[in-house]
Amino acid sequence: MGAIPKQQIERIFITVILIVAIFFGSTRFRKGSTEKRLLKEDFDAMEKDLKALESEWFPKTERFEYIASELRDPFKSPLDEKPKDEALEKVELPKMSFQGMVFGSRLSQVIIDNKVYRVGETVNEVEITGITKEGVHLKYKGKEFIVRPK
Repeated sequence: MGAIPKQQIERIFITVILIVAIFFGSTRFRKGSTEKRLLKEDFDAMEKDLKALESEWFPKTERFEYIASELRDPFKSPLDEKPKDEALEKVELPKMSFQGMVFGSRLSQVIIDNKVYRVGETVNEVEITGITKEGVHLKYKGKEFIVRPK
């Protein structure tokens, strides 16, 4: 009989180590081990303590309800609200004939319906608020208009 080759000895040694590791590993993680039971009991105790602390720090309160029906809803944008009927009313200038204007001097003037008017005067309930190179600035029923020369 001869000597056992070196490779065969290594294989036997590795096999023995694997068997021992599997045996100890299976006994350590076996279901229902005392260590696992201790961990679960510790976890349950910590959960119970946490619930007790939570009830002390955050007592249950009644739910808040927004009941101010006549006030504006703070969660709605004011831009979403529809404009009032007054804003919807379309205001048009009364029919007038603009024949000419002089601006840039101390006495800026405009010719409307063959009559000469200055800033501050009114024509058919239309107030002349300014005369510039952009046109004649008018105010009628709270709305401002600019009539540009043609």
